[in-house]
Amino acid sequence: MLKNLIEKIAGFFVNYGSNTSLVFAIVNALMALSYSILGVFLILFPDSYFAQNFLPSKGYVYGLAVLLMVYGFYRAWRVFKKFKDDDDDEYEYYDGKKG
Repeated sequence: MLKNLIEKIAGFFVNYGSNTSLVFAIVNALMALSYSILGVFLILFPDSYFAQNFLPSKGYVYGLAVLLMVYGFYRAWRVFKKFKDDDDDEYEYYDGKKG
């Protein structure tokens, strides 16, 4: 039952044929979400303990926040793109032909 619930939640980018794909998709999605949330947290709270102790000024805080959010969105897009395709076993050449 728990496996069915997880598959429904993560179903839009999971290859259902493999349990390891499900685990990797969930872990990668959580990491992408974590990076994005950390970036939003730094934008909302630039005077936090972390920002004051590890970054010299607010400019660096905002820069790091933007980088974290962009990287989080990139990871989410990459996971979505990778696990959306059902034919992962075939090679694809530069001209688009399958091998």
